[in-house]
Order: sequence, then structure tokens, then C-alpha cells
Amino acid sequence: MIDLYQEKRSFVRFPRIMPVKFSVVGNNGEAIAHTHDVSAKGVGLIIEKALPVEARIELWLYTTQDQEPVYTQGHIVWCKMVAPNVYRSGIDLDKVDFMEIGCILRLRG
Repeated sequence: MIDLYQEKRSFVRFPRIMPVKFSVVGNNGEAIAHTHDVSAKGVGLIIEKALPVEARIELWLYTTQDQEPVYTQGHIVWCKMVAPNVYRSGIDLDKVDFMEIGCILRLRG
């Protein structure tokens, strides 16, 4: 049997749940969500409303209560409803930052 699914990710995603503040560029205001998983080049979010695919997004990842959040930017690759008022969304980050992802993986587990 031929496997038709082809993995498009360049980096492994690790399951990590942490609070996130985000802002879709061009929309007024900020919202709160939490991560589902993270990698050096992407973040999976759990959110209450659908996000516009291909829109730019700014993210502040709260790794601990004691530290400043990790700031990053990217664009929304996909968004789908997984339950009423619950959506999962995939964010492709603009730059690969191994230092920050290493910090996140050490602090959250």
C-alpha cells in the first residue's frame, strides 16, 4: 500500500502547552490562546475563534510566570474547528530560532 501522506514539516514538533498572547496583523486587539505543540519553525495553537489563513500574526509565548515572554512572528498556515468554539491552527514562524526553542523545551515538559 502506498502512503499518500507526505510530511511537510522540516522540524519535529514537541507537545508543549503554555499560554500565548497573540495579535493578527491588521486586526485591532490581542487575544489569549495556548500552544498545542512547538518546533523551531512553527507553533500549533488552540484558540476560541477561527484565524484567517495566510494572515500575519505576532505571538508572545509565556514560558514561565517569572520570565519575559518569547516574542515571535509568522503567518497562519491552517485553521480548523475541532469542537464547538475550539479551533486548532498551525503557525509558520518567520525565522528559525534554536536558542529560543531550546529554552522553551527545557522549561516546559
